[in-house]
Amino acid sequence: MNLLVKILVTVVIVFITNAQVVSSRTINYSYDDAGNRILREIVISTQKISEFPVKANCVSDILAEKTIHIYPNPTKGYLKVEIAGHMDSDLCSMQIFNVDGIQLLTIISSEQETDIDLSGYSNGMYILQICLNGEYTSWKIIKE
Repeated sequence: MNLLVKILVTVVIVFITNAQVVSSRTINYSYDDAGNRILREIVISTQKISEFPVKANCVSDILAEKTIHIYPNPTKGYLKVEIAGHMDSDLCSMQIFNVDGIQLLTIISSEQETDIDLSGYSNGMYILQICLNGEYTSWKIIKE
């Protein structure tokens, strides 16, 4: 009896073009019961994100089926996080960590737009972690 072992490895690469289209690529691997890879499947999907205009130094991602825009990055001190289609029932928290992993800020947001004030912190790299409806994403934020 030959059992097929299927392992899903998801690598999501997001591309943003001037046409405001997000492309993501998912790669699925299948292995036999001896551990040999027998299948590699690449799934490419695109989604138009026309809810927000393109902003300078803006990065975007899709989390919990909502489009997130974070800008400007690098920032001088104030960072804006926009969640397209945010509803009052959505549970959203944002945390800022320094490079040593120490949590500096926690923000619970029920708004479509959230401003994060980093002006009181020194220049350098920080990690912004967003949790939206139980799904997580992390971002490298540069403060100049």
